Amino acid sequence: MENSYTKVLEVVPISETQIESNNENLLADIRWENLNIESSKKVNILNNLNGTINGGFCGILGESGSGKSMFLSSLSMRINKFLFKTTGDISINGIKMTPHSIKQKTCYVMQNDEFFDKLTVYDTLFYSAELRMCHTIPLNYKIQKIEELLIMLKLEKCRNTIVGNPGKGYGISYGEKKRLSIAIEMLTDPLILFVDEPVSGLDSYNLLNIMTILKNISKTKTVVCSIHQPQNNVYDLFDNVIFMNNGEISYNGPRENALKYYNSIGYNCDNVTNEPEHIINLLSNPNLNLQLINIYDKRESILEKDYGNTSQLFSYREIVPWYKQFTILFRRNMTLLKNDWYSVVLNIFITILTAIFIGMSVWNNMGQNKASVSKRYAALFYCATHQGIVYSIQGSHSFPLERNIMLRERFSGTYYVSAYYLSKVFAEFIVQMTCPVIFSLIVYFLVGFQNSAKQFFIFMAFMMLGSASSTSLANCISCVFIDLRLSTVVLAFSMEWIRLYGGWFISPALLSNYPAWIFADALSYIKYIMIGIALNENNNLLIKCDANELVNGKCSGVLGLTTQQFTGDQINNYYGYSRYTINYCAGMLIVYIIVSRLIGYLGLRFIKI
Repeated sequence: MENSYTKVLEVVPISETQIESNNENLLADIRWENLNIESSKKVNILNNLNGTINGGFCGILGESGSGKSMFLSSLSMRINKFLFKTTGDISINGIKMTPHSIKQKTCYVMQNDEFFDKLTVYDTLFYSAELRMCHTIPLNYKIQKIEELLIMLKLEKCRNTIVGNPGKGYGISYGEKKRLSIAIEMLTDPLILFVDEPVSGLDSYNLLNIMTILKNISKTKTVVCSIHQPQNNVYDLFDNVIFMNNGEISYNGPRENALKYYNSIGYNCDNVTNEPEHIINLLSNPNLNLQLINIYDKRESILEKDYGNTSQLFSYREIVPWYKQFTILFRRNMTLLKNDWYSVVLNIFITILTAIFIGMSVWNNMGQNKASVSKRYAALFYCATHQGIVYSIQGSHSFPLERNIMLRERFSGTYYVSAYYLSKVFAEFIVQMTCPVIFSLIVYFLVGFQNSAKQFFIFMAFMMLGSASSTSLANCISCVFIDLRLSTVVLAFSMEWIRLYGGWFISPALLSNYPAWIFADALSYIKYIMIGIALNENNNLLIKCDANELVNGKCSGVLGLTTQQFTGDQINNYYGYSRYTINYCAGMLIVYIIVSRLIGYLGLRFIKI
């Protein structure tokens, strides 16, 4: 092993110029010691790695599965602790880092560029600046910073273009999305910029463009970038390279000396046309027993850096206060909903159309005779279930579609999950409540429910609570069962039994004979809507049989009664609705909403995959 180190030192000399160059960038040194990563299946992914990166533009190279992306994630301390066990120390300028502290001074550009497709490039940067940059910085400075980044990242021409989805033929290009990802991370002036596979899926022009931008950034900040198999013109941009194979570091040093190093240990690397490709192929060859040498120890001892008062080098970014996070995120959500106006209009149109079908067909102006009894409670039950069907489907997609964006922003320490969650809930609630209000205004009077202002507003309140309950349940399920397909199945099953025990098919009076199933009845939010609006409608209700409905002077066949007229109270007693009150039903719906939202928040907060 000593002989190998001797060879390395002969071919990897460190000149005084290099030392001076590195000393100019004191804020950008990162060191890792005894770094190990083990998967949940007890498989070693990284094996006791040690090393340093001393400023400049560093590329982590290796074939697929070599561990380069996991190594980059571990350096930035953004490993999912629920899936992987990580041990070892990471330090910047001699200061030991924690997952929280390293997020304050470094940034991470993920391989997949996840954005809100309804926001423009400028809006995306603006809201990111408000959330990430120190809240005491004046707004005009933040705007100036955005303008500088738009120019530096060559995004000024598409500033007012929505991000969209280039795969569907609208919005900005893949190259522009990658540059936007970098711009967002540069807002906070990080000491170190970690970039995972920045050129994945890009054409050769955009590939070189992105890498040239990163090279320019590395003049003032350390840039660490994982990349699969770069072209020569891209490879030549790196100052230092790290070659990996099977979770081990094979080489860590100046790019121009990598090929010399492999020659020095006996592997013929003469007349190579593509240096990185040759080295990666060399490492992946199972027939070669290549020694894995990490040369950081000797380089570090030569450099002997004196960081002085390192506390002065770290001015940790101050987190934006919770209430400001909530306000900014609420505004962003309202902007998203405004830009998605056609979906809001479509929802309102569908609500109006559904309400017309309900109010103008068999339930139109049903009256208060014997025939109206079956119509009335069928109409009430449909109104209760309608809120659940429409909004639960929308609610089940709300959080899953944004999950990757939320995880990216959360891993960067952008905001608290509670601020994100509540801002989204409140923004959607405001827009969502327009539909049950419109629905109530149309249905209530067309169907012919009791003509009372008080009873109308109680009916409307239950429609709003029902809409909020259904959405809360759907959000809860989608936050706990994070796979969209799985959450859809679970939601469909839940809605079926909630509708079954909704107070119409199985009334409270009927369920009293089956005490083992009372738990299912208690968990059905539709039941509380149905009973609440039934109690409201039955208040002061008087049903009279028409002359043609009398048999021997009696109105038989209605709820087992034989009188010519009967009251809403008698109907309540027959179905068992009288066991409840309107206030109780409303209170239970509020509890249902709060509990569902709380469980949804906990799922969003603690499930990080």
